[in-house]
Amino acid sequence: MPCSLATPAARTITRAAVFFTLSAFLLTLTLGCGGKTGETVVYGKVTLNGQAVDGSVTFIGSDKKESASPIAPDGKYRIINPPLGAVRIVVKGNPKGAGMKELPKGPGEAPNATGGGSGVPPPKKYENPENGLTYEVKAGEQEHNIELTP
Repeated sequence: MPCSLATPAARTITRAAVFFTLSAFLLTLTLGCGGKTGETVVYGKVTLNGQAVDGSVTFIGSDKKESASPIAPDGKYRIINPPLGAVRIVVKGNPKGAGMKELPKGPGEAPNATGGGSGVPPPKKYENPENGLTYEVKAGEQEHNIELTP
């Protein structure tokens, strides 16, 4: 009969410790340090004379890549993974009665219902990419409020 120094209870505890350690290691690899998603997010408010704008906002990169977001009734927008670097900004109004229903969400966030249609329409000049609205998008999360003029 072989001689064993560990009792059955000690072997069970050792197996549980190994399982826990391995699970924690795999979870760390899956989530990364701090659970960061690596997404770039630009959020803010679009207003005209201090009033929320009804419509959508689009960021256009130098490579012509576009990322857009509806504008909520309170003027808020959220663009996930827009082009990095210098972007031109286009703001378009909604056709009458075609309000946006939901802002884009990040991981683990609840839906952000908007209802749409309760803001002021943006001036037509902001539908043109050459309207003068620009922004420098950096990696990570950042706020950029957009104040339109008549």
